[in-house]
Amino acid sequence: MNLITWFLVGLFIIIILGIVGNTGQSSVANIERQIFFINCPAPIYHGVATINSIEGLALNYTVDYGASTQDFQNTFNGTYFLCTFDPLSAPPGLGASTIIKAYGDTLFGFIPVGWLGYVSDWLTHGFQQLQALTTIIFFFVTPSNFDIMGFTIDDLDGIALIIMVTIYVFCYIPVVIFIYKAISPFVGGF
Repeated sequence: MNLITWFLVGLFIIIILGIVGNTGQSSVANIERQIFFINCPAPIYHGVATINSIEGLALNYTVDYGASTQDFQNTFNGTYFLCTFDPLSAPPGLGASTIIKAYGDTLFGFIPVGWLGYVSDWLTHGFQQLQALTTIIFFFVTPSNFDIMGFTIDDLDGIALIIMVTIYVFCYIPVVIFIYKAISPFVGGF
């Protein structure tokens, strides 16, 4: 068999292990939590948001654009959404709150410190979504979120854990070699 066939076989086994290994209740809850963090809304530059409810993995909110203007200094407010998970509540649940920020503030009338705060909040939000997406990907390509019929990676004894990790390693060897051969200009193509 050639390298492409080994690559496809290894990738197929990794996909099957990722799907089967993430079917338990705690695995699904971990994935849903990360999806909720991805669905957390971006900061609103000019408007005050009010959270109505959390339905499923989505945050329902309304925005009032008229309430965002303040009378003093002619500045305006924006909204930053803070999506959280509280493992100590009974039952553990998802939560969200809003923080009203003065994104229209200026320093000495011309330095846009509020806008800089909005840009930093927007970048923070983007990195949080990227972290949640990366976590979901790692759940599927590694045995870290392993859960089958209530048995997690912590419940496996020594031999079963060694077998599980060995299967992943042997599946990743042709995948890594294929990627190396496809990308490396010194080794060549297929």
